[in-house]
Amino acid sequence: MTEETTAAAGSDDDRVKQLEQEGDIAADYLEGLLDIADFDGDIDMDVEGDRAMVSIVGAEEAFPVIARLYRVGNLVGVPWIPVTPTFPLCGLAGALPLPTRWSMHFGEPIFAAPADSGQDEERRIAETTERVRTAISTGLTDLLAKRRGIFV
Repeated sequence: MTEETTAAAGSDDDRVKQLEQEGDIAADYLEGLLDIADFDGDIDMDVEGDRAMVSIVGAEEAFPVIARLYRVGNLVGVPWIPVTPTFPLCGLAGALPLPTRWSMHFGEPIFAAPADSGQDEERRIAETTERVRTAISTGLTDLLAKRRGIFV
């Protein structure tokens, strides 16, 4: 490899690391929101192209869990068996998810200040985190204002 190729590969690696760091900041915030709301969901973070992609995997409204039967789950080899408003009362048909309406909003990319911007690392992360929080809060508020109900 030439020096140019090596330098380009290094800068690409730095960019991917920066995007992963930005995604981690957003994922931490979203995970905190899930904990506060007591929702289950897994955070999935990936870097695609020049963007950190963060998503919540889970649909609590489509599959509301009233209780978790841990002992019964252990007997059948799973962590727990869910009790929902329709399962086990309606048999296996009660295990089907409820039809729900979904909305997705893709906001503008949010970039952290470059590491060489002269800012302290913690201040840079705090400012980026605040911009992410503001963007998510605004997006959620807009989507909730447009939502008529959760079911189709």
